[in-house]
Amino acid sequence: QKHKEERRRRRIEEREERRKQKEADEAKERRRKAQQKEIRQQKERERELQDRRRREEEEQREKMEGGLGQIIAQLQKNESERDISFVGIDLGSVQVRLLAKALENNTTCESID
Repeated sequence: QKHKEERRRRRIEEREERRKQKEADEAKERRRKAQQKEIRQQKERERELQDRRRREEEEQREKMEGGLGQIIAQLQKNESERDISFVGIDLGSVQVRLLAKALENNTTCESID
């Protein structure tokens, strides 16, 4: 009888241990899925930000007339003057990004003012 009770107690403990392990595994899986979801959301936010920036740049390119548009076109074609002045030209963040892109591979412009 003592052995039966001991076996019974061990079975109960083993069941309880398996239940706890299963709960721990399930919790771990939930955390993993939550992390994956957060990563997907972060990537989506980054993609949306890049899309918005790209749209802003395209809109700005379309709006640009004369001055800055001509300068950027010359920079992109490596046909710009050696020294370029931006006096009187409004440079917002979008315009600066466009200008930076145009300067990346430019070899004709040596200084800007």
